[in-house]
Amino acid sequence: MEHKFREHFFSGENEAKLLDLTSVRQGRDEPASDYFWRFKDIKNQCYNLTISEKDLVELAFKGLRPYLKEKLEGFEFLTVNHL
Repeated sequence: MEHKFREHFFSGENEAKLLDLTSVRQGRDEPASDYFWRFKDIKNQCYNLTISEKDLVELAFKGLRPYLKEKLEGFEFLTVNHL
């Protein structure tokens, strides 16, 4: 049903691609929560993206500022919906 909806209403002009998602980085003064919201917003624009939740988490983690990556190293995140 979702596929039919997209075929009918989606033109593809504003669709984000994997490249858009991999280029998302946390800004210098951007709070982590804002970064994750922005990451998820772009992810939601990747209508035809087929990627595992684990890979999405890794992409989001890679976009964090280095000091946050160090603090979160060793934690296991299963989904970007709970970041």
